[in-house]
Amino acid sequence: MENETLHTATGNQTPLDNAVSSLNSILDVIFTVNDYVLFFIILIIIFAKSKSRLFKLAFGYSGISVVFLLSSYFLRDDLLFDINNTPRFGLLMINIGMITTALYLIYWLIYLFNESGMIDSKKSEP
Repeated sequence: MENETLHTATGNQTPLDNAVSSLNSILDVIFTVNDYVLFFIILIIIFAKSKSRLFKLAFGYSGISVVFLLSSYFLRDDLLFDINNTPRFGLLMINIGMITTALYLIYWLIYLFNESGMIDSKKSEP
């Protein structure tokens, strides 16, 4: 009888739910450290000179950090996209935030490709 109760209690969970619940404490540490690192990256980007190595390192990691930040919201918050109970203004702000983040990630990728030399930003004259 005990096994049937345990099986029905865990039978409705998806494999992703099982993985998240088993790794929850590790994910909390990773996402918390990432939040603080992203805060310091923002400070470095604001106050460092754009040609400095520290700025390039901070900006290079910022896109990865933003992806971790978004994934932390998707894994932590069950009510993030409760469309039925979220006011229209809240949904509008969520959409603006997602579009802004997508534009930042596109800008970040273009910057990385320019720095690596994969995209020639200088026009060659004949």
